[in-house]
Amino acid sequence: MSEINLPANGFPEKLGSNQNNDAGKPLDIDHDVSSMNEIDELDDFSTLSKTGRGALLASIVVVALCGIVYELIIGAVSSYLLGNSVYQFSITIGFFMFAMGVGSYVSQFIRRQLIFNFILVEIILAIIGGVCSIALFLTFP
Repeated sequence: MSEINLPANGFPEKLGSNQNNDAGKPLDIDHDVSSMNEIDELDDFSTLSKTGRGALLASIVVVALCGIVYELIIGAVSSYLLGNSVYQFSITIGFFMFAMGVGSYVSQFIRRQLIFNFILVEIILAIIGGVCSIALFLTFP
């Protein structure tokens, strides 16, 4: 195997230059520039300032904590109303894990207006999470 020499910053200046793949052919990453135009139109967060990154991280922490609180509220209310707390918390945790998997799958299709869509989804989740315990009390009087 041949050794690859990198510049001081550790990144090659152009991918594919002076490098060979396993078949001995030079790498050609510039062959389909037209398909890259879609990537250029996507939101780019590499230019976020430290304050913007901090705000984004803080919002992710708040969202994660709200998810844990929703999970505890729904588990506690359902075990209070239906009994068998181990079963109810297991169902609640399983449902939340399923919902995270669905959200992860659906997120690959969202490519534009990422911050707007993030805020929209969180508002919808806040409404659903706030209504869930009331709906459980109304469903099982």
